[in-house]
Amino acid sequence: MLKNEKSAIQFNKFIFVGGTNFLMTLIIFYVFVDIIHANYIISLFLVSAIGWIFTYIINYIWTFKPQPQLIFGSRFLKYLTTGLASVTLNAAALHVLVNSSGLPPFWAQLCLVPFVILLNFASAKFWSLRPG
Repeated sequence: MLKNEKSAIQFNKFIFVGGTNFLMTLIIFYVFVDIIHANYIISLFLVSAIGWIFTYIINYIWTFKPQPQLIFGSRFLKYLTTGLASVTLNAAALHVLVNSSGLPPFWAQLCLVPFVILLNFASAKFWSLRPG
């Protein structure tokens, strides 16, 4: 398989896993923010933590498969580090977008999703889940 073909397949799998994660965490985020009335930044970090565990497992064993067996070691630490960096940037952008545009947090977060997806794919493919 050509390198570009493999990357395209990985990206499609990543999008599928991310889409599933997105729907799951979006529902949880909605419950936290609009039903429970929790702080939207705290809610973002909580749902992100749930999503990191879910996506690490699925991306590890199905999308990138850097090793035959699932391992929660240095790769998971790298994955969490990039996830934390991503959610921190996401939270900062969400805060700015909510305060500057007046958009409700839920809709502002929807606007940020494409940027977060690209950042997360690149960090997983080229660092945290890279075979090696």
